[in-house]
Amino acid sequence: MAAGRAREAQLAQQCDDSPADPGGRWSAKDHLIHLSSWRDYAASLLDAVRTGTTDRLPPPEDEDATNAKLYAANKDRSAADIVREAAASWDRLEAAIRECSEDDLTAPHPRSPEAQVWQTVPGNGHGHVAQHLMFRHLDAGDVNGAEEVQIWCHDVDFQAFADAKPRAFADYNLACFYARIGREEMAANLLRHSFEGAPGLKALAGRDPDLDPIRDSKPIQELLAG
Repeated sequence: MAAGRAREAQLAQQCDDSPADPGGRWSAKDHLIHLSSWRDYAASLLDAVRTGTTDRLPPPEDEDATNAKLYAANKDRSAADIVREAAASWDRLEAAIRECSEDDLTAPHPRSPEAQVWQTVPGNGHGHVAQHLMFRHLDAGDVNGAEEVQIWCHDVDFQAFADAKPRAFADYNLACFYARIGREEMAANLLRHSFEGAPGLKALAGRDPDLDPIRDSKPIQELLAG
């Protein structure tokens, strides 16, 4: 949480009140309110699990539709308001975590029973921050900057989690980034490690569109067929 909050400060510093892009391209402000809104969702989910009120959570909807609504509702708001709201969302999520017991955090996730409740935190914390900073860098043509932030996220995961499975997911996510930029050998090596730590990821890799840019390459075909 601390690492994600510190890293997001870079994005907050880039926020200004420039008019929304006519083509719908996201500004730093748009990325920040998106991150903030999903952290609020994570805090609400933790509170609902702790209080036994998960039936009151709003029904799930298509993620793309949710993101489009967020963009439309907030694209013309002031940067100062959105920076304050982002900081408050970190505070709210941290407070929700502190209020939860260990049993609350390790309970089955109400929307994904194969996962535990605590797993919504890194996904809506440093992992989400890294994803959107990557998008910002790639939009600007800065592949090196995008790679640096993805490696940072991978390193945070390895520092935070000693178990094989979360580390396998960290390897998988970094592999998807390298697939996005066409570095097939790097992606293949990371995928190999991820399959060793979490064999179920191999089935996901077989259908994951993130891997499509390199899916026809020999290293990836051999890895998925092996």
